[in-house]
Amino acid sequence: MTHRHAFSLLELIAVLAIMAVVLAVAMPRMQGFSAARRIEHTAVEILAMTRYAQTMAATEGRTYRLHVDTIEGRYYLTVESDEGEMELRTDHGEWRRAPAGLTLEWRDTLEPSERGYLSFAPDGENDVATLRLTDRNENRIEVRNLSPSESFHIHTPREDEL
Repeated sequence: MTHRHAFSLLELIAVLAIMAVVLAVAMPRMQGFSAARRIEHTAVEILAMTRYAQTMAATEGRTYRLHVDTIEGRYYLTVESDEGEMELRTDHGEWRRAPAGLTLEWRDTLEPSERGYLSFAPDGENDVATLRLTDRNENRIEVRNLSPSESFHIHTPREDEL
């Protein structure tokens, strides 16, 4: 009776070939999954910045602004003070950049797109605006509000289909 303690070279090559085929099939799907997560993460980050600006404007009695540079894909918060507009010295005040392949564009709005920012006033009102995020695969998510007293929320095209 012989005991087999190792795999043959042929068995190892067969297993590696099967793994290569499985990876070749799965990789394109995984890349699409990763791209979808990047667009969702960016939308959630922008939404968090709008909520922070709205809360802080009401709390401190000062106007906050979310600046969006659609050409460079950057966004950041500022606050008005006695000396003028100041960048925040918090995480929300840091310049953020959308991931490569993700575009930002203003939709259905005039003032914010012309001046490049959203205003959040101390009385709780903010600009009515829609900021659309689009990735290379044409996946879209919008961060928007429909009235000056409404908080921003995330809107996906799937919601229009329901």
